[in-house]
Amino acid sequence: MVRHVVLFRWIEGTTDAQIGEVAAGLSQMSSEITAIRAYSHGRDLELGSDRFHYAIVADFDDLEGWREYDEHPLHNKLRADLIRPLIAERAWAQFEV
Repeated sequence: MVRHVVLFRWIEGTTDAQIGEVAAGLSQMSSEITAIRAYSHGRDLELGSDRFHYAIVADFDDLEGWREYDEHPLHNKLRADLIRPLIAERAWAQFEV
């Protein structure tokens, strides 16, 4: 199994409404891309300093499943329209579990 983890820091001025749109888009996308085995996302709980604002964790059977997700038109549209305009910084990794 492959786990995909993404962390975002939003640009200054990002609104709760914008974050809500991202969350809604992620939830919709995760139910429509069949390669996704498990998917969770949410706002940081603000428990410390030097933190990221939002996290995504997704599981796939294999690298092919992750690639299907990464290249999926719905995923690409969500990234382009809702996520990229808000990103100040992003970190991501994939690893086997």
